[in-house]
Amino acid sequence: MLDTTFAHEERSSSGIEEHSSPSGLCSGVQIIIRMHFESSVTRLNCVVICIMEQVSGLVPSRFLLLTSHLLVSLTIYLSRDENVLACLPLHYQDQDYARMDLLLSIGLLFSLVLLLFEMAGFLAGISTFVPSVTIVSIIGHAAASIALSFFALDVWECGLFWVIFVFCSVLPASAEFVLMIGTLRLNNTPPLRLTMRSALVLSNAF
Repeated sequence: MLDTTFAHEERSSSGIEEHSSPSGLCSGVQIIIRMHFESSVTRLNCVVICIMEQVSGLVPSRFLLLTSHLLVSLTIYLSRDENVLACLPLHYQDQDYARMDLLLSIGLLFSLVLLLFEMAGFLAGISTFVPSVTIVSIIGHAAASIALSFFALDVWECGLFWVIFVFCSVLPASAEFVLMIGTLRLNNTPPLRLTMRSALVLSNAF
């Protein structure tokens, strides 16, 4: 009787030692860490989704204004003769005309390059759901679309174009460039779902 009691106690003590072994503790710690990591990732995904929901209403507006600025700049580039003449005095030579036409052409080409660069970053999902860059882009391209329309219709002089170029083309493209460099340096490439999300928002808008 006593032998069976001692044997039972030995089995119970050995079972306790097995449950409290280092391998069991390590597996329990790993489970706790995994649960904490999964909860953190879930919380981060919820924050990202909330930000995307808040900014998603501005995405179609930014796309339309970028397209509008691009089309107006391209129209001015193809029919810039009157604006070049507005920059010249009444009596001018062919060299003066060629010089002013070259300057305006370079400015318009740089503007088109910056717009295409910003459009590429926008469609790639890098700045699609970043509120600060989106607001700067919307304000800049809305002002540029209006100002360049008057620039073409009222035949403004070339000096005003450079003011529009700096504030409405260089500034939004610089914000896009800084954000892109920061994303690449942190190796934090925007996930595919952001690009798919931007395409889905644009498709729903139209």
